[in-house]
Amino acid sequence: MTGEAAFATIAPVTIREHFDLMSNRIKYGAVGGALVVVAAILWLYPDITKQQMIVPALVMGAVVGLAVGGIGRLVYRCPKCGAYMTMKGETPIRPDAATFWNRWSACPHCGVSLDEPWSKPDAVGQ
Repeated sequence: MTGEAAFATIAPVTIREHFDLMSNRIKYGAVGGALVVVAAILWLYPDITKQQMIVPALVMGAVVGLAVGGIGRLVYRCPKCGAYMTMKGETPIRPDAATFWNRWSACPHCGVSLDEPWSKPDAVGQ
């Protein structure tokens, strides 16, 4: 199969799939970053005790949580209207799903389907 034919067979990523990919990147990045920080602390302070590690671990957890939340507010935006994908007050189509992009079928602000091909967000709402 030639290079041109390989590119022609790749299907576009849907908005739902894009959100799933970004979620995985954020999770793996946060865990990887936390492991690097823990390894650096243990390398710089090899005699640190378990009790001395509790406060830095709590602070790191809070920082990672705030960072992941902030990144999520930037990443999970509708590509059509640019609105943050909050679904407050909406009736989900699958209430048992763990993520909002699997619970709902469309953006609550503009109505674009999450199964449409993903494209870079418009300048509106940015």
